[in-house]
Amino acid sequence: MLVLIVGAAAAIAGILVGFWMRGRAAQSDLSAAKAELAQAKVESAERAGFEKLAEERASTIKQLTTERDSAQAALQGRIDAEGARSLLDKAEKTLADKFQALAGDILEKKSQSFSEGSQKELGNLLNPLKTQIEEFRKKVEEAQSDSKTGVATLQGLIGGLSNLNQQLAEQARNLTTALRGSAKAQG
Repeated sequence: MLVLIVGAAAAIAGILVGFWMRGRAAQSDLSAAKAELAQAKVESAERAGFEKLAEERASTIKQLTTERDSAQAALQGRIDAEGARSLLDKAEKTLADKFQALAGDILEKKSQSFSEGSQKELGNLLNPLKTQIEEFRKKVEEAQSDSKTGVATLQGLIGGLSNLNQQLAEQARNLTTALRGSAKAQG
């Protein structure tokens, strides 16, 4: 709003400066034309037969005045157009800035909303997986525990078999020795 007020004030100031400059130029042109007319009148008075020259000068003055007026009108139109263009440029820049700020706000809100939604979705997807991983971990721990128990049992059995094997070997030696001893006693 302030930009529009400043723009309007600038346009009005431009118009006033234009009118002032036009008035100064018109006064200058008018003064010059009056001087020419006065000179023409003096020459006309001095030369009685030169009325036609005075008419031509009056016509020239009239033509110059018309050209001056049309130039001032064109200049005023240009000043008005430039003021309007300036206001339009400022309004366009203001609208572009507001649009950019609004787009940034919308993008930030959408990003935040998307982030929150994504976290919820990710949580919904990962919770069952977390539960399954926890169950798998428990099963692996149970299997390890069972495996350790099985290994301990196997080691016990192997130890028992080893003792039994030693006993059998000892008994076989004893039997062999007893059989050899019996064979010597018979022979």
